[in-house]
Amino acid sequence: MKHIGRKIYHLAGGIGLLSLYYVLGRDRALIFYAGFFLIVLMLDLIRLNVPPLNRFILTKFGSFIRANEEHKLTGTAPYVLGIGLSLYRLDSVLDGDLDEFIEALTAAANAERLKNL
Repeated sequence: MKHIGRKIYHLAGGIGLLSLYYVLGRDRALIFYAGFFLIVLMLDLIRLNVPPLNRFILTKFGSFIRANEEHKLTGTAPYVLGIGLSLYRLDSVLDGDLDEFIEALTAAANAERLKNL
């Protein structure tokens, strides 16, 4: 199986971040996600601006980083942000309140149709 390390990393990360939501509670988990997102983003930016550090990280964690991410941001920060934003509205989604999401998807689809005219 290709990129098994990345798949395990994403699975464990997702389960871990979701677990924090239930352990810490919604408000504290969201604060944690925001802080973690900023730390990961900062470390990624430092990695990109310090070539020896970038080489070290690519050597040690190369199985987790795609080749095209060598000189650009990895997907870790957006992954953490996506989980945090998804869980931000979890309670309303579980209650069936999907109107905001449906409206956003409808608007995006309409914009795409207009663009293709």
